[in-house]
Amino acid sequence: MLELGAYMSAANVTMSALAVLWLAFAPQTIPPPTTQTPPPKPPPTQTTPPATQTPPPKPQTPAPKPGGTSTGSSAATAKAAAQVDLLVTTPAGMTIPGATVKAEGPVSRQATTGADGHVIFQNVTAGTYRFRIEHDSFVTLEKEVVVSGGSRTTAQAALTAETKPAAAAAPPPPAPTAPPAAPKLTPGQPRILSLTDLAEQLLREQQPIAERALGCSGATSSRLIRIRESLEAHTHADADELIYVVAGDATLKLGDKEQNIAPGWFSIVPRGMSHSLTRRGRNPVLILSATSGPPCQ
Repeated sequence: MLELGAYMSAANVTMSALAVLWLAFAPQTIPPPTTQTPPPKPPPTQTTPPATQTPPPKPQTPAPKPGGTSTGSSAATAKAAAQVDLLVTTPAGMTIPGATVKAEGPVSRQATTGADGHVIFQNVTAGTYRFRIEHDSFVTLEKEVVVSGGSRTTAQAALTAETKPAAAAAPPPPAPTAPPAAPKLTPGQPRILSLTDLAEQLLREQQPIAERALGCSGATSSRLIRIRESLEAHTHADADELIYVVAGDATLKLGDKEQNIAPGWFSIVPRGMSHSLTRRGRNPVLILSATSGPPCQ
């Protein structure tokens, strides 16, 4: 029994030693001692309101002075499109339609006033413009207008009526001249002749051209003419001529026109017209010529 007790005592000692070794080398986390962990700090007390209640930050640029504008707003205003309304009137205030208005400045425009005398320019760039207003009945006027961006600028121009010099009086018409007195026509002597007998006399003559006067009364004279070859081109400035072919064939030229003629043909040659006659056959040409113009002598 003593040996068994000693053995059990030794076994207990051995078990106790193994337990101590196992606790020393076991892979478990040993919680830190309570005394070494500092207590958690209470959340700090908020001295400022939450973010939603934080007042907006102060502007970095000073607030504009009353009556002034910032540089950025001025530039934006200058670039904004403007509108110009120009009214064209007389000095008495009567509107002038149909006036031509030309604008020269940052941009160039042209328009015509309406029935109410207004002309409106849209989408105009700000700046200084010179307006030239023209009308046929008024003196041309130029007017300078300063246009602000993003606004409507109104202006008025008064045109003065153009005073045209009085037209020079037309010279009096010349005094009427008395028409020339009609020439006094003297009746001639009546005559009855045989053209056959006269023709035989003319045919016996050897000249290229032979003629016999038949008579004259008032302003009409007549002749019998025999032509062997041709009658050169000529005119009668103050007399009309009547030609009747008695015998022979010929070519009669009036101006630029030619016509073949034979016995029985008749022609009227107005005064001033060039005319000629040329024989066509073998026989001489015999014509009766009557001219009407200057009085008989």
